[in-house]
Amino acid sequence: MKTFTGPLIQQVFGSANPDIQDFDQLIDMFKSPNKGEALKNLKMLAEKLQIDLMEVPRFLEDYGDTFLSLAYFKQCLDDVVPKVMEFLEVLTELRKNLQLRNTPGFLQACDFMEPRLNGVITSITGRFESFDQHTKYLWNDISAESFANVRKLVTEHHATIGGVLCGLSVKMDAWTERFEGIEPGGAVIRRAEFVMGEMRQGIEKIEAIESSAPQLAQAG
Repeated sequence: MKTFTGPLIQQVFGSANPDIQDFDQLIDMFKSPNKGEALKNLKMLAEKLQIDLMEVPRFLEDYGDTFLSLAYFKQCLDDVVPKVMEFLEVLTELRKNLQLRNTPGFLQACDFMEPRLNGVITSITGRFESFDQHTKYLWNDISAESFANVRKLVTEHHATIGGVLCGLSVKMDAWTERFEGIEPGGAVIRRAEFVMGEMRQGIEKIEAIESSAPQLAQAG
């Protein structure tokens, strides 16, 4: 939530607390805030949002839910991407196995999966980078309209992000569960069979979900 809460804290508490790095500093700031400056900044924020001062907490709470969902998805992305990269590295090693080179369908399965998984990861990572960019620009020119635009941007992508992350997580968890504790060079035939069967199945669906995501405009 730092991309949302950090600029918000800066907007309210101003230059008196320019660099909040950890939770303890945040608590200390709340213990002895500059109330006059904070109230002035809150009034300015309410004016920019075109709402009453007392409505600011509810307004930010509503939008906080949107950014909380984005933070959750980002956490899921950070968890699954290394697993996908590790899986692709295993495929590269399996390709070198002499026995698997002559296994019908294995190299074709690798050729099918590798570009699709790389493409999905590149695409969805780019989406999150765009969200961060839009959020950054949001705080440069706060208004009810800019908040609404960012909220709309995020919510429009909820279904496709959730679908892609769910699909990737299921695939990678299945791979980990099946071969956890086995050396990377072990169970070669079993790995190949799993790749050609369960791992390949459904990759087109994940790719199709990512391809169906709404187009992202550049911020700024």
